[in-house]
Amino acid sequence: MRKFLLVISFLFLINTGCKKSILCDGEDKNKGIIVSAPSILCFPDSAQDNYIIRDESTYRLMFNSSPTSLPTCSLPTIDFNNFDLLGLPAEGSGCDIKYIRNVKRVENKQKYEYSVKVRTCGLCKMLGTSDNWILVPKIPEGWSISFEVE
Repeated sequence: MRKFLLVISFLFLINTGCKKSILCDGEDKNKGIIVSAPSILCFPDSAQDNYIIRDESTYRLMFNSSPTSLPTCSLPTIDFNNFDLLGLPAEGSGCDIKYIRNVKRVENKQKYEYSVKVRTCGLCKMLGTSDNWILVPKIPEGWSISFEVE
């Protein structure tokens, strides 16, 4: 009986510890009309619930006080004539955290809907955060954007 309990305990630890889960395999995912997810390693000057950046000057101002002297903090070039940059901060706690980003273009409501699903695996208490920066085709004038973290 003791061996049985040890085996069951061991299997429980393996399945809930920091072992990779099939739910968290692979990279973060981008769905819908997302063009790409640029790697922005700088921190925005102010914490916001979401970010909508439509031009170069706003982009530069958003990261104005980031420590650009650090080698990890360089802003990628973005073509704001064709794309807008959206950010939706989300966090999760676990051994492995994946972000599934989705943007839908809803024609009849003249709206973009940006959602991020946070998938966590394992019982670790590591906190992971991401601003979930994505590029989308230029948002038409007069259209709205909704944001949701699941």
